[in-house]
Amino acid sequence: MDVVIDNRLPYRIGSPILPALPVVGDQSRHETLLVISKATEESALVWALAVTQIRKHFNTIGLNYEIEIIDQRAHEGLHTMAIDPIQLNVNNWNEEILPTILQHLNERKWLSVDILRREHPLAKDLFPMSVVISAQDADNQDWWENILPGLRRYLNTNKMSHVQIVVLFLQDLFLCDGIQTPPNMELLHTVYGEKDEWPMGASCSRAGVQSSGTLGCRVVLQSEDKSLYMGLTNFHVLKGSNTSSVVIPSDPDHQIAIETSKKDVELAQDKVDYDQEKAIAKGCEAQESYQVTLRHQEMQQQNISNFDRQAGTIYATSGFSVWTESDKASWIMDWGLFQTAADRTVSPRLPYHGGARLKSIRGDRYGSILRKEYVYDVIKRGRSSGWTKGTISAIQSAVQVSLLPPVEAAGPSQIQIPEYGPRALYCFAIITKNHTPFLQSGDSGAAIMLNESGLDQNDGVIVGLGFTRNTSTEASYMIPIDLVMKSIEKDTDCKIVEPFYVGEVEAQKLGTKLLHSAEAGYFVGYGDSKKTKSAYILQLWNLWMANLHSSFFRGPKESRNST
Repeated sequence: MDVVIDNRLPYRIGSPILPALPVVGDQSRHETLLVISKATEESALVWALAVTQIRKHFNTIGLNYEIEIIDQRAHEGLHTMAIDPIQLNVNNWNEEILPTILQHLNERKWLSVDILRREHPLAKDLFPMSVVISAQDADNQDWWENILPGLRRYLNTNKMSHVQIVVLFLQDLFLCDGIQTPPNMELLHTVYGEKDEWPMGASCSRAGVQSSGTLGCRVVLQSEDKSLYMGLTNFHVLKGSNTSSVVIPSDPDHQIAIETSKKDVELAQDKVDYDQEKAIAKGCEAQESYQVTLRHQEMQQQNISNFDRQAGTIYATSGFSVWTESDKASWIMDWGLFQTAADRTVSPRLPYHGGARLKSIRGDRYGSILRKEYVYDVIKRGRSSGWTKGTISAIQSAVQVSLLPPVEAAGPSQIQIPEYGPRALYCFAIITKNHTPFLQSGDSGAAIMLNESGLDQNDGVIVGLGFTRNTSTEASYMIPIDLVMKSIEKDTDCKIVEPFYVGEVEAQKLGTKLLHSAEAGYFVGYGDSKKTKSAYILQLWNLWMANLHSSFFRGPKESRNST
């Protein structure tokens, strides 16, 4: 029987054809003998020989296991970084290369296309420029037999032979409307401390649903002689219920706050009881501090229970729709407005610990990031992850989204969706500067704001509306806020007077910035020679055969964070 060897990736060799990375859930079809090693230039040959010998032995004893030898960095998850726009013809990528790549993918179930610097265990440049495609059908051989060779030829003819092409498995784009992700408790407590305004970044949702999103910013519409005060979030945060009422915080987060405050009171009462028992035993007075803490917790509990969460009613939404600019580029729209009372609207300011000092950020300005030579430092405050930092640029990404109609709302709606189904639409990718994703579940609708050190006049300028995340690359995505505002004005037939437009914003050049500080976690325990590697694999094989050690196996339903 012929041995089928999977050598598509030089740092991952197996038999038979392995599921695409990252391996998630039902992708793995059989029990797997998994060997984690350190890839070098000789690994493809040495590992293929080892896999062949193991497969032949498995065949003789009737074991139908998958075999996989993978570099440790790839097993733990390869990192991504932003590209310096100076090293890429941004106009050519946005207007020619990316649209042509999308044409190559017409028949496949792809979800996102990005150009990033992606770690490669064997590349001389550890983070080579990479076209990264995430797809639901990444295991389909058509990718490897037809699409990738075709893309390779196309890139080579456009002087991009140095760019690697990566296909990753992705079940779905991760719309960041949290269901099971807990809220940021510090931010949640801040909401209950505000009686007159709703803070940017607060938890919000349509009343009666069990998911949560994030309040982005305040929008003031001028309709004839009236000013209409709005809260901005995502459309998909405001769908899923028969009521038009919007609540802050969301129903599930409010329940968490109630339960947490009840436990805090019970804990404070336990401390008071214990202290009183101890005081009686010693014949002394109980400490007043415990009583003070108890009274404070009881007041907090009462405040949470009586808190008026009615934030407003849905006014207009975009659905999952399309905005086409004059350059014919089609951008995704995913915005939702709810109308607040004029005397209890969204706060246009929010506190931020910028380095060693606490400063107040203005959230009443927005701008465009069309300057091709810049990478922009950005921040956001979201319901789940609080403050996070990232970088963006004018380099476009594409996502494939099924269009959906707007929800019924009180305000006017002129959005027309001529046909439903999947559409390739543009957005901007955000690369995190933290060790956690920039957007997490529950952060949908967060305002993406500039955080430019040395350019304080731009701090807090809103440049995007966060809406989703790619769990295979950990890139997050935003919609350009200037296009969101254009769509809102067209749909509502109103003029936006707040936030006000400040034009194209500047930033510092990439060379002055630290983009990503996550450690790659390299494994250096095996030595570099063929003999050392072969001896280790043989030793591992013998150990497995002798002990059937379960730790070397991945079951067919087990997930693995390899990207």
